[in-house]
Amino acid sequence: MKHLPCIALCLCLTATLAAAQDLDENGPGIAVLAEDPNGGILDTGEVMSRNAYRDYIHSKRTSAGFVERYGYPRAMLRGGRNMHPIFMRRSTPLEQIDRILNGDGKVRSTDLALEDAVERQIFGESTGTANRPNSIDLDEVAAAQGPIELFEGVYNTITLQDGRWISKVHDMRVTGCPSGIAEAASAHSLASFDRQVTFSAPWHPSDFGQNLAQFSWRAVGANGYFSEIFDLGGDAAGSGMDLSVTVALNPVSPQQINVWTRVHLVLSPMLAKIAGGSESCTAIARGRYAFATQ
Repeated sequence: MKHLPCIALCLCLTATLAAAQDLDENGPGIAVLAEDPNGGILDTGEVMSRNAYRDYIHSKRTSAGFVERYGYPRAMLRGGRNMHPIFMRRSTPLEQIDRILNGDGKVRSTDLALEDAVERQIFGESTGTANRPNSIDLDEVAAAQGPIELFEGVYNTITLQDGRWISKVHDMRVTGCPSGIAEAASAHSLASFDRQVTFSAPWHPSDFGQNLAQFSWRAVGANGYFSEIFDLGGDAAGSGMDLSVTVALNPVSPQQINVWTRVHLVLSPMLAKIAGGSESCTAIARGRYAFATQ
């Protein structure tokens, strides 16, 4: 792989024509790969956040709007002191990239003794965060119908930047809900705010104020938190209604925390008819806490 920049550029140009551009700034992290001396690629187990990619690519290119034009790559290939974007479909397996770059289609880890390196890093075993107080794993998050995808792809400890932070909602999905429930999905964690924040070491949701400090949080992975902030459960027995609110937060860079909120409401047939919705209502809001530069 003596002509790595040219190879990466070819991948960029051909895949840009063949595949839909990935322009989602809140999508999953970008895998970082390394050259295999025997041909092909090595999986480093590292992931670059999309914010970090924007900063990196803008520092290397003088033309503005590169990310806006070409979107985000499938992976970054490290070669020497630089990294080169590989623009292919998000679904493209690493094995296919390995073959394109003269490999045998078998992607090895940079640490062959840790075949499960990525899984180990998700739970912090490689970063010293496996024993975070009151922690849970992704199986427990899934059992609570939480967003396991929110916690995938960020494996290293992130130190958040002190300063002015704002909240943004960028997606709301509502199914079978009466009027007003959609708004409730963002009321606890994504309510509009614009304030100065000084983070603890390590950070905690309570750093954003009493609105989040009042809840019980479970640590997930190297940086994230998960909480079932409200659950009527047995307290609602006989009322014809069961309501739960679940929140998840996970930093993807020093300047961004991805946020997910789910409201689930179950009503008796009579209450559903009165409310004007179905017996089962789910509202999911996705957004972010973001560092404001101005």
